[in-house]
Amino acid sequence: MLDIRKERNGSELVVYLKGELDTGTAPKLLKDLEGEYAGVKKLVFEASELTYISSAGLRAILTAMQSLDDEDAPGAIRNVTEAVGDILRATGFDKVLDFE
Repeated sequence: MLDIRKERNGSELVVYLKGELDTGTAPKLLKDLEGEYAGVKKLVFEASELTYISSAGLRAILTAMQSLDDEDAPGAIRNVTEAVGDILRATGFDKVLDFE
């Protein structure tokens, strides 16, 4: 189960994730973000309530980042739990996304 909430602050889009981002929920994330990218200069994933992320979830985040009009726009993941942080570091995503 994954709950998604979005908050737009000017050109920054913050996506709050609660639950598990995996094979079953990654398509939901991408669907919920469709049409949200126009004018976004920074995409931030708030992960304080993200309990698990799989490779499908990692791909969904990468796909979301690549969907921005400006592919060089910064992406960040904030308030990562220790378990999710371990996965991000093990897969090299700590080099793709800024940790806040």
